[in-house]
Amino acid sequence: MQAGRRHLPRFWLGLQTGSPLADVGVLSELLRELTQTGAAIGLETAPFDGTGRVDEVVSAALRASGVQQDNVVVSRLVGIVDGDAARRAALLAEFGPEAVTVVDETTSSCLAPAFVEREAVQASETLGRPLDLLMVVNPEDFVVGRINRSDPLKAGEDKQKWDSELRGLLRDSFGRLNSLCEKGVLGGYGVSSEALEMGAGPAALHPNTITAAAAAAASKGPGQSATGFLRCVAMPGNLVERRAWRAVAQWAHDRSLGLLLTRPLTARDPTGAPLPLDDGGSSHGSEDNYDQVRAEAASWFVPPAEDEWPSDYSEADRADVVEAVEFMASFLNQLHEALPGYTSPLHWEKDLATQVAPVVRDRLAEVDETSASLIARFLDAYGRRVRITCQRRTRQVVSDPLGEGGLGYGATRPPWPGVRLGAEEPLQDFAGRWCGAVVQTGEADGVVLHAATAEEAERMLAAIQSATVAAEGGGGARQ
Repeated sequence: MQAGRRHLPRFWLGLQTGSPLADVGVLSELLRELTQTGAAIGLETAPFDGTGRVDEVVSAALRASGVQQDNVVVSRLVGIVDGDAARRAALLAEFGPEAVTVVDETTSSCLAPAFVEREAVQASETLGRPLDLLMVVNPEDFVVGRINRSDPLKAGEDKQKWDSELRGLLRDSFGRLNSLCEKGVLGGYGVSSEALEMGAGPAALHPNTITAAAAAAASKGPGQSATGFLRCVAMPGNLVERRAWRAVAQWAHDRSLGLLLTRPLTARDPTGAPLPLDDGGSSHGSEDNYDQVRAEAASWFVPPAEDEWPSDYSEADRADVVEAVEFMASFLNQLHEALPGYTSPLHWEKDLATQVAPVVRDRLAEVDETSASLIARFLDAYGRRVRITCQRRTRQVVSDPLGEGGLGYGATRPPWPGVRLGAEEPLQDFAGRWCGAVVQTGEADGVVLHAATAEEAERMLAAIQSATVAAEGGGGARQ
């Protein structure tokens, strides 16, 4: 199937090795459910671990499901190598530092044209049919990784050289992908980027970088446009992060390129931490008992009165207890004061694992069982309060029709008809309806969801479809 702009499915399911849906039985049943309406479904595979198992699962699930192959468009991400240090080292040895960049402790970027071509061919062979779409993912990491490991005083000067090297790697990779398209091995290619924007920040990837490389690589042969077989770009887009991609949406439309939105249920706040878009409505699906538990802890962690000490406690024993109690009271109070600063549950979970838990473990040996149980209850209630606060903040942001992060277009255009957050509506359902409206109005061509369960995928698709119907009654797609 040709993966041009008009052929991009509206709903894509993202799959990675080890994800709950990367199972032949689960995925084949889900494909049957998702294709009942006759609409095309997209599958995006991301075997960054190098095993290729997720590609094998997709191939087997397509056969087992019995769905029409033309109803499923398969896309493959390439360019990021995760996890296995030995594999990352082997790629560096094979392709050299001119094409492989260490992004962080667990991730490398590999844009070697031979590597990109090899991944496309292997994916098509595993699939047992021509791969519909190959997406080069986060090419900006080639530059960002170098900036992070360079001399800050020379980074600005070196960046110009690295940008030029990136353009060369993209041009040569796109040239090889064009050849695969001409041979019928591949339907088309695109770029998926977390940093795609019209600006010129140090970590930004300007869309014109992509089209310039594609144009330089195009042979202008049969079936090719001025940019060869470049079909689409993908970038984050959701209820909160929407203004960043509106300019890219117009840019893509002007060039007849498709635009896919990723991370529809996870936004990034200014600190870079994700905001949750999957709560259970205004009640938030969990009890907020933080104030009650905090009051219990405040009254519990106080030194005993003089007549409350056990008779067999020495002065040294008393001093140890007082020190431990006062420390824990102070520690819990510091956590309370830090509560407003947590803008994301993941922010708290990271601090809990790296800063809070080690301190608590060291002190648990010094407190009794009742105290240890109370500390555990405090941390549990604290985490719920963080999540509930973040969800309320997200609901407030997306309910503001003209706010900076909201749904509106400012003074020039109204919000989409019928796309309003209900008081008891889960954010996940609202995000689905919003994505459906985005697709229906032509702002984007499709949405990529990395679902944790089959139920979540079906729920998101239903929300997108319901918004599509509503949008069709309130206005047509962009022309």
